[in-house]
Amino acid sequence: MKNLQLLLLFLCCNIIFAHTINYQNQVLRHWNIQKEHQFIDASFSMMKNNMVYIEDAQNSITKHPFSSLSKADQEYVNQREAQIKAINTLSASQNNVEKSSYSYIKYLVIQIVLKICMLY
Repeated sequence: MKNLQLLLLFLCCNIIFAHTINYQNQVLRHWNIQKEHQFIDASFSMMKNNMVYIEDAQNSITKHPFSSLSKADQEYVNQREAQIKAINTLSASQNNVEKSSYSYIKYLVIQIVLKICMLY
């Protein structure tokens, strides 16, 4: 019975955790903050209210006005924002289909677990 409970625990944990964060493979970009005469090696996090949030290798997040970035960095931010919007609109359209299939799979797993428990 302990093995069955352990198996169910691992199954639930596998479903709950979507992915792992791997900071070892994080690609840092050389940012040029022109108005502050500052160079930062960091990765793009997000843009909100015309502020660009970037995260350095020490996991410190800084924000800078979009207009203070170099032209190349502004183009990079615009490109990343376009990619994020494309992914989000694609995800929204596929979300309804995935919800129904996920609900069916979840229902099947629950039924199987209940039948296994009833055998013991």
